[in-house]
Amino acid sequence: MVRRSESRGDPKATKPAEVSRILRLAKANRNDVFYDLGCGHGCVCIIAAKKVKRVVGIEDHIATYKEAVKAVKKAGLQDKVKIRNCDFMTAKIGNATILYSTVYEDHKDIYHFERVLKNGSRFVSAGIPLIGIKPNKVDGTFYLMRMPFKRATSEDDWAKSVLGTKNGTATKLFKKYRKWYGRQSVKDLRKILARRLKTWQNN
Repeated sequence: MVRRSESRGDPKATKPAEVSRILRLAKANRNDVFYDLGCGHGCVCIIAAKKVKRVVGIEDHIATYKEAVKAVKKAGLQDKVKIRNCDFMTAKIGNATILYSTVYEDHKDIYHFERVLKNGSRFVSAGIPLIGIKPNKVDGTFYLMRMPFKRATSEDDWAKSVLGTKNGTATKLFKKYRKWYGRQSVKDLRKILARRLKTWQNN
């Protein structure tokens, strides 16, 4: 999980060797429009460009954005890969068929995605699925979720889908995440999850 802030983490968080796994998980093809939300230095965008029709990288940190633009130009992919300097909450992403993100969520993100993404769009996240959303498929620490998203009904319901076992519980899942991300990140995650579950149950 990577926080959406100035110190949110490594702009090279996704290794080149992992990009093939992401594309296989999403079943990427030549007709796809691929968006990398928080694209960092543009590595994922450049590799994905070999498999899809078009790529858009979203990066809100100006220095990192400039590095990504340079990398795309060096690769000679300016016609196929576009890097935008903005936050993905304000970016136009509705034409995406595949989205990838390592960015830690805010509470409102999921409602934005559900409002603007087309049915059938595939969302791949690293480390953790969208909070409260049950993944359609899992490959190690990468999670695939298709629109319309499948909302969990409880913490345990979400935990079972994330862990991929009928015996999965929220206690087991959060214990695992605390080892990976630390207590504060898991505390923040649980707040978002609780808020979403309450909203969904009241709708």
